[in-house]
Amino acid sequence: MNTQLPEELLTINPVMKARGCKSSTTIWNEIKDGTFPPPDMVRKRIRYWRASTVRKWQDHEVASLAS
Repeated sequence: MNTQLPEELLTINPVMKARGCKSSTTIWNEIKDGTFPPPDMVRKRIRYWRASTVRKWQDHEVASLAS
């Protein structure tokens, strides 16, 4: 039996912490500029990112800094 746990969903505050910024405006500006992934889902005006989406973005940023 293959039982998968649901993926963790992050709201803006943990995303800001993972991004290393203090303002949600930075996140929204980067989404608008295409340099940060948009939320994966919106429910009742709350935006959620999958933890894997943020990790992929972090991995991409680290790889781009290394090259």
